[in-house]
Amino acid sequence: MTASAVGSLVEGEAAALRRLAQNPAGPTLTGKGSGTILQLQSQRKIDELAAQFNNPAVQPKDFQISLDGKVLKADPEVSLGAPVYAGATTADVMSYFRKLAGVDEIPTVRTVAGKGDVFSATTESGAKITLRNFSTSGQQSGASWTIDVIDASINSGRRVEIKFK
Repeated sequence: MTASAVGSLVEGEAAALRRLAQNPAGPTLTGKGSGTILQLQSQRKIDELAAQFNNPAVQPKDFQISLDGKVLKADPEVSLGAPVYAGATTADVMSYFRKLAGVDEIPTVRTVAGKGDVFSATTESGAKITLRNFSTSGQQSGASWTIDVIDASINSGRRVEIKFK
């Protein structure tokens, strides 16, 4: 990630913290159902991915994500076509999937014969989010989980992958 891209992300987070400091009671959520809050969280996560995937100056090896308070950096050795993150537990990956998809619970699993398990969800805004525990590049990348994201705001609506090992 370029210094200016990192600076932009840091400034965005700092601005959010300043807004929170001005309202110590937290945001006003009165009248907002849990589904609305989940969708807002989902859109924020999708926007964070779009900022990286849509920036030609940022390569997958330079990507970063925030996962339940931890910042994970892509492994530069294996993050060639897609970012591959180390250090996330299965619970972390499931939590990130739920936040991306804007859901409280992991959807019902679908087993693909000879491959593994797939969990799929579509956000209210139409993004398709899929979590799977198999990958054709698993041997090269060491990835045990892959999240596929298809959203009009990312990569011109073409599928992108986020991998975890």
